[in-house]
Amino acid sequence: MFNTNNCHGHAHYEGYGDYRLFNSDGNLVPAGHKNGYCVIDLCGFGQYTCGNMGITAGCYDAYGAGTQCQWLDLTDVPTGDYQVAVIINSKHLPDAMGRYETNFANNALQVCMHIQQNAGGAPTYTLLPNCQPYIDCDGLPGGASERDCNGICNGPGVYGDTYSNSTLDSMDVITYMDLIQIGLPPSVCYDISGDADISVYDASLMNWCLRGNNSHPGGSYHNHCNFPRDIVNPNDQTGLAISNINYVDNYFDVELLSQNANVKSYQFTISGATISSVVSLISPVEFPVDLRFKASTNEVFGISIQDSSILRSTVARQLVRIYFSSLTDTVICISQIRDIVNQDAERTIASVYGSCVPFFNNRSKHNRKTI
Repeated sequence: MFNTNNCHGHAHYEGYGDYRLFNSDGNLVPAGHKNGYCVIDLCGFGQYTCGNMGITAGCYDAYGAGTQCQWLDLTDVPTGDYQVAVIINSKHLPDAMGRYETNFANNALQVCMHIQQNAGGAPTYTLLPNCQPYIDCDGLPGGASERDCNGICNGPGVYGDTYSNSTLDSMDVITYMDLIQIGLPPSVCYDISGDADISVYDASLMNWCLRGNNSHPGGSYHNHCNFPRDIVNPNDQTGLAISNINYVDNYFDVELLSQNANVKSYQFTISGATISSVVSLISPVEFPVDLRFKASTNEVFGISIQDSSILRSTVARQLVRIYFSSLTDTVICISQIRDIVNQDAERTIASVYGSCVPFFNNRSKHNRKTI
């Protein structure tokens, strides 16, 4: 009944509770989801603790505002009216003894709010009165029915099934990497981050869905596979820089600085040089990576499909070596970071901290040196 593959290491009660954000049309907004953990009695007369979870009849549990990962990410949520629904046992699962609830009508609590961006671009909200009870797509209060990725209530569409075998498995992660490489326009069912693009973040979400649900192959109902999902962790700062260039062998290196987060995947764009190949500089024992580049956009992207990540470090680590066939400008730059994703499939706050590297036209054999 429990899962410990999460961002804070506690045991999650499978399917216990979800926080969901819906827009005015009733569509789920990718703002993050939350499952309950350490479900205990806090009333003083109860019997349940973290070692023996539950809530005694007439008792209660409470989650403090400072509890890790208990939030909805509103960073990119457009201005509009929304409903926040807190749903207990959203999948109507039985307990450890196989017993089902007799009544699901009181399993949801809802708050309505208006979200808008302030002058600095930060989201703010105001509560709205007369918030209607949460009703599922079948019209049941607190019900378990959900729309599939095509918007059909309890439909057959599966978010993230890029391999098209009606299930979620490691081939979907590999297929995501293939789709990025060929630049396929995103479909709704493949865009599991909900950002109208297919990137390494989508591959990371699918990988986390599979790896974070080891007790349930395919992630059939654990919240790591509730899509769309888009989370930015504001506490994880990462950066890239060009650390070395060699005009004799036509390559340059890119380093990664990540002091707080273990990195699971990355995607960035190079300008000023035509990429011919890329090589990982992280030990394959630590980080066995599926590393690729997209020639049409000069993007480099990689992910470890296995349960591994690039360990955080107080000093920069050499990430990749990029070989180039020609130069297209007077400088070589990291022009954009699409994403650097942490081990919990959350976007980090990523930036380029190194400067562009100049290209010297008048170079002879003796002055072709590593800079």
